[in-house]
Amino acid sequence: MTQKNKNSIALSVIGLIIVFLLIFSAFKEKSLEENKATTIGKVLNVKFCGKPASGCITFEYLINEKWIEGTNPERAAYPEYIREGKPEIGKYYKVVYDKTDIDNCKILITKKPLTEKQVEKYLN
Repeated sequence: MTQKNKNSIALSVIGLIIVFLLIFSAFKEKSLEENKATTIGKVLNVKFCGKPASGCITFEYLINEKWIEGTNPERAAYPEYIREGKPEIGKYYKVVYDKTDIDNCKILITKKPLTEKQVEKYLN
């Protein structure tokens, strides 16, 4: 097999992987939209993660009186993450999650975190 053939095969495989990831992401987004529920989440950390290095928000969110940990990109990403401000560690924001797959979630970083009164609604 020539080097040219090897390069063509490698590019084809990379292309297929990218297409697969885009389709998988689209299915997750569709499921989240169709099965969406809202709760609160508390930002635990904002740090660099992944390759290339970019910011990730680590948070926990409340479902059925149980806290579940999640991670989302710090920046707005495809297709839609709400990032109106900087995430504040220890503060609460709304989180949307998929009722059929609770690990499929997004934290909605608004200009200001939720107030104590808004947080109490979810905790009580």
